[in-house]
Amino acid sequence: MTVLRVPYHLDEHHPDLVIRLPAGADVQEVTVDLPAGEVWARLVHLYGHLADAVASQARAGGSAVVVSGDCTVSIGLAAGL
Repeated sequence: MTVLRVPYHLDEHHPDLVIRLPAGADVQEVTVDLPAGEVWARLVHLYGHLADAVASQARAGGSAVVVSGDCTVSIGLAAGL
């Protein structure tokens, strides 16, 4: 199982966001350079990137856990399934 760490609150990147994870966890950080513009357009870009990461895990027969500082990240998770 892969842990996808998404250190954002809405469109604000928080690289120092502390999310306690099990020792030895397979962690992949999901970050992306967001375009300038309004918040929802930026979120579409972030969630599309996350959806691609989730879909990649699913295609490989694996599973992923997504951890973030923002509940709306679940949109990207669901889109990738």
